[in-house]
Amino acid sequence: MTEPSAESALVDPNGLIDALPVAVVLTDQHGQLLRCNAVARSWLDARQDDDSAPALDRLLTVPSRVFMQTHVWPTVLRDGLVAEAYLELRQPSGSNMPVLLNGHRLNWEGRPSYCWVLLQATQRSRFEAELLHARARAEAALAQLMESQAALRRTGALAAVGGWEWDPVTSVVTVSQELADLLETGSGARNPSDLMQQLGPRERFRLLRAGMRSVRQQRGLDETLTMASGSSTHLGSRVLHIVGVPELRAGTGRVWVGAAQDVSERHRLMKALAEQSELLQVTLHSIGDAVITTDAQGVVTWLNPVAEAMTGWPTDEARGQSIHTVFHIVHELTRAPAANPVDACLSKSQVVWLAEDTALLARDGREYGIEDSAAPIMRSDGQLIGAVLVFHDVTQRRRLANEMKFRSQHDSLTGLVNRAEFGMRLNQAFDRACTQNVTHSVMALDLDRFKVVNDTCGHAAGDRLLQQVARLFQECLRARDTLARLGGDEFAVLLEHCTVKQAERVGRQICARLDDFRFEHEGKRFRVGVSIGLAPIDTRWESADAAMHAADAACLAAKEEGRNRVHVWVDADASINERQGQIRWASTLEEALDEDRFVLFGQRIEPVNPSDSAPHAEVLLRLRGPDGALISPGAFMPAAERFHLATRIDRWVIRKVLELLRQDLEGMRGTLSINLSGLSVADRMFQQDVLAELAKLPTQLRKALWLEITETVAITHMSEASQFVSALRRLDVRVALDDFGAGASSFGYLRGLDVDALKIDGQFITNLDKDELNAVTVRCFVEVAEVKGLLTVAEFVDCERVMERIKALGVGYAQGYFLHKPEPLEGLMSQWPLARERTWSSVS
Repeated sequence: MTEPSAESALVDPNGLIDALPVAVVLTDQHGQLLRCNAVARSWLDARQDDDSAPALDRLLTVPSRVFMQTHVWPTVLRDGLVAEAYLELRQPSGSNMPVLLNGHRLNWEGRPSYCWVLLQATQRSRFEAELLHARARAEAALAQLMESQAALRRTGALAAVGGWEWDPVTSVVTVSQELADLLETGSGARNPSDLMQQLGPRERFRLLRAGMRSVRQQRGLDETLTMASGSSTHLGSRVLHIVGVPELRAGTGRVWVGAAQDVSERHRLMKALAEQSELLQVTLHSIGDAVITTDAQGVVTWLNPVAEAMTGWPTDEARGQSIHTVFHIVHELTRAPAANPVDACLSKSQVVWLAEDTALLARDGREYGIEDSAAPIMRSDGQLIGAVLVFHDVTQRRRLANEMKFRSQHDSLTGLVNRAEFGMRLNQAFDRACTQNVTHSVMALDLDRFKVVNDTCGHAAGDRLLQQVARLFQECLRARDTLARLGGDEFAVLLEHCTVKQAERVGRQICARLDDFRFEHEGKRFRVGVSIGLAPIDTRWESADAAMHAADAACLAAKEEGRNRVHVWVDADASINERQGQIRWASTLEEALDEDRFVLFGQRIEPVNPSDSAPHAEVLLRLRGPDGALISPGAFMPAAERFHLATRIDRWVIRKVLELLRQDLEGMRGTLSINLSGLSVADRMFQQDVLAELAKLPTQLRKALWLEITETVAITHMSEASQFVSALRRLDVRVALDDFGAGASSFGYLRGLDVDALKIDGQFITNLDKDELNAVTVRCFVEVAEVKGLLTVAEFVDCERVMERIKALGVGYAQGYFLHKPEPLEGLMSQWPLARERTWSSVS
C-alpha cells in the first residue's frame, strides 16, 4: 500500500469528519484503503514499516491483526456490522494503545465498502459529545445548503446564465455562449439530438420524459442531470440543473425558454454530506453509551438505540417530548427527583455532570443506575442550538461497590457495624461533643458464659447464639443508636445525645432481657449474661479512644463485680481500678508462670519489596485465662513491670523459643525476634544468664535469633544496654531497637548502641497515608538507618495505603494486621518453607 494521499481523504467539505478525534477509515472488502480522515492519515503516516499491508493491519498489533482476520472480518461480512471490538494499536513509541473498533458495510460510489471507526477506549464519553457536535453542524450545514439550493433554483429561472430556447415547431434549440461552454459545444441554434448526446442513456430518457410532461401539462421544467463521462470536471462528471418555462410569443407561438447551471460542486457537496451523515449515524448507533439530543428548549430530537432501550422511548414517540418526560431521574437513595443536567447545561451553556447516585426510571418501570453528563451543542457562530446527553448503565458496578462498602463496614456474622466503622462513628460523636457541647455515651458489652456454649456445642452454635443476642440488643436500642460487634463475644453501643443516666437505664434493660433469655441447642438450655461498662463521651477525654478505654475498664469492673450488670465509669475509678487491677494481675501472673499458662504467638515481618530472604516473625505473648480465653499482654504487662515479674516472663519466653528453634535446627527455616522488657535489659544477672545460655547453642541457631529492646529502655539504661547489645552481637545474635522515634529527641545515642535494625514506632505509621508530618519523620528515620547501615521495619501497617506509603519512603520491612494477624507460633513456623542459605538480615 502506498502512502495515503490527498485523494484518499474522506470527502468532507466542512471539515466535520476530519475534526473528529477518532480514526475513520474506508476500505474495500480486501482491506485496501479507499478513504480516511485526518486522524487515520496521521496514524498511517507514522507506520510506514509495512506499507504493503492492508490499512488496518498497519495500525494493529500482531494479536489484534489475528483477531481482526478471525473474528472481525467474518462478523462484518456476515452481519454487515461489528460493534466495539477491543483491539490494540501499535504506537511509534513502542507502547500499545487500546481502541474500540466499530465497522459498518455501506455502498460507496457504487461498490461494497466498509467504514471503520477506531476510538480510543479512554475517550468514549468525550468522543460521543464531539460526534453529536459534528452531527449538529452537519445538519445545520445541510439545511443551509438546501435553502441556498432553493434560492438558486428561483434565481436560475430569471438569470441569463447558460440560457436556452426551444421552438417546438422547428425543434431547434438555441443556446447561449455560457451554456455552450458548459456543454463544450458551439453556441447558437443547435439540433436537440446533438445536445442530447452530451447525456448518458438514462439521463436522456429522464430529460425526454420530463420535457414531454412539461409540454403536455404546459408547466415548467426543473431537472438535475449528470452529463456523460466525456463532459467532466476535475472532481468527476458535470452535473447541470436545467429549468425552463413556456412562453407565448407573437407570430411564433409558444416557445420554451430557460437556463442551465453547473451544479457539479453543489451536487458533490450534497453527496458528501449525505455520506458523512450516514457515517455519523453508523458511529452513533455503534457506540455502547446512551445518547439523547434536544433542541435549545429541552425538547427531545433524537435517541440512539441504547438510549431507546434504557428509557423505553422509541425515537419516533420521544421526538417532541420534554426531556423531563423521556429522561426521568431520581436520587437512588432518597427517591427524590434529581436535577436534570440538560436544564443546567442549556442555561449555563457548559458541560454539566449527573449527580452521584442518580437512577433512571424507564418507561416500563425498570431502573438503572447511571453516570455521565450533558453538553451544549453550539453553532459555528456560538449560538446554542441544543444539548446532547450521554449516559451509561452502572447498575451492576454500583451494586458491587455498595456491597463491598457494606462488607467493609459490617460484621459478616451478625450484620452489625464492625470495629472499624464503629471507631469512625465514635470519633465523629467525640468531635461533636467537643465542638457542640453535647453529651453522648458509649457502652462496652462482653458476654458472660459464652465460652461454655461455644466449647460445649461447637462454633456453629456459638455463632447462632451471637446472632440471637445481637437481635436482642437491637430491640433495646433506639434506631439512631449504633450497635457494633467488635470481635468474638465483644460488642459496643454508641448512644448519641444520651446522658449517662439514660444510658444506664438502657444497659440495665439489656441485662434484664439477657437474664431472661435462654439459648437452646439440641434439647439443652444455656443461660448467658452480659457485663456492660458505660462511659460518657464529653470533653473530659483527650480522644474517643480514651472514652472507649474507660468503657472497657468499666466493663472489666462489671465482670469482677459479679457479671450481668452495668458499671458506670466515674473519675475516681481510674486510680482505684488500676491499682486494684494490677494487684489482681500480680497474683494471676504468678499462677500463670507456675501453671505454664502463657502461650506464644507470632506475627510475620515481611519485606516491603519481595525478596528471597528467610521468613521472620516477632514472638508475641498471650495469657490463657481461667476460662480459657486468651489475654493480650497490654492487659497484664503493666502489672508485671510494676511487681517485677517481667524478667521471669522474659526468661520463660526465651526458654520456650529456644526449644522451638532446637526442634527446627535441622531445617532452620526462619528467624524469630523476642521483645525484652526494660527490667530485663537493666538486670545484670538476667544478662549473664541469657548470654551463658546462648553461648551453649550452635552458631546456626544463634543466627536465627533476634532480640528487641525499646528505644526508651535503651536510653534510660544506656550503659547496660550498650554492653548487652555488644555481647549479643559477638554471639551472632542480632538486635533490633523497638519503638524507634518514640523516646528520643536526637539520634546521638545510636553511636554507642550497635544495633542491626530500627523498628519505627507505630504512632508514625498508623496514619502515614494522611499525615505528611509523619511521612517526613519516617523518611528521616530511613535516612538515619541508611547512614548506619541498619534495616528498617514499620510497625502497625494496617492497610494497603499505608503499605504503599512506606514502600515509597524506602522502609525495608513491614509488620501489622494488614500483612498478617498473629497466630500460634508453632503453627506459623510449620508453614515456613525449607531451609535457605540467606537470612532475614541479608537482604536490606
